[in-house]
Amino acid sequence: MVRWDVARAPTSVQLLSSLGVDYGVPTATSLAGTGLTEDGLHDPNCAVTAQQELRVIANLLEATGDPPGIGLDAGARYHLTTYGMWGYALISSRSWRSAIDVGLRFVDLTFAFCHIWARDESPERQLVLETPNIPVELGRFVVERDSAAIQTMQEELHGRPCPLLEATFAFPAPPARAERYDELFGVAPEFAAAESALRFDPEVLDRLLPQYNEHTAALTQEQCRQLLAKRQKRVGLAGQVQAVVNVSGSPGNTLWRTQLIPGLAAHAFLKPTPTVKVRDDTTPVKGATVRGGGKVAHTNAKGLASLKGFKRHALVRVTKADYVGTAFRVP
Repeated sequence: MVRWDVARAPTSVQLLSSLGVDYGVPTATSLAGTGLTEDGLHDPNCAVTAQQELRVIANLLEATGDPPGIGLDAGARYHLTTYGMWGYALISSRSWRSAIDVGLRFVDLTFAFCHIWARDESPERQLVLETPNIPVELGRFVVERDSAAIQTMQEELHGRPCPLLEATFAFPAPPARAERYDELFGVAPEFAAAESALRFDPEVLDRLLPQYNEHTAALTQEQCRQLLAKRQKRVGLAGQVQAVVNVSGSPGNTLWRTQLIPGLAAHAFLKPTPTVKVRDDTTPVKGATVRGGGKVAHTNAKGLASLKGFKRHALVRVTKADYVGTAFRVP
């Protein structure tokens, strides 16, 4: 999930402000209420919080009316070089599969607002995007942005188009510009699905990347470790997260005050036995209810629940008091 306590580079806010200008939104409007200035964003020592960036997104959507596909337009602007050392660590990776591993290991160096995790169904791999701590009104934008950014990175790493095997999104189909999804992902997506996920071609996953360099990969990963350690500051999480995101300056706006609560993530697998693991970020969650197709199970102290008796491909929902729930399909 989003680490609200880890500082971010200002690059993403710069890109979002630039997108706003292209949509007719002045930079001052995009930055309203953040405490950030256009000149300040170009200071090499500038650091941005996740709350400030989320406020910029809310300002942008309010000013533009949240037109269809604006999140895709944003994500396509996030090139590998946008991420600094993290991007170079991916560029020097052996394959897209190993680049995903590196990227997720140091995901706090990115600008993602989705909770992104990998599901392996050998030889395929999926990336699942969840938004447990994001206001509902902003959820579609951040999923569009983060998924488009992932696809942009994949194609830049290979230097050629890399169509997905499948793309699913948990939100409804857009009223317009649906073809933009086909253009970006190389496949017609499924909307109103159980989850938002990108499924990659195994041949693409394991193809040797053109700029792979073992020494550079080790060096950039070490640099990522050091940079992440510098940015991180540990904070305890007891009960509800106390961060409050003031994403709109208008008291009448429903985004005015959104209290963040922990969110559940579920990873289902078939071997050695059908099981689901439920967690809050990396912490197993005990006592979560797993319900679907007339069957009910509960997670144990390790966050595990048996899926024995659940039908294949059944939609299953996971809930627990004081958590944002999630859903998955039995593999």
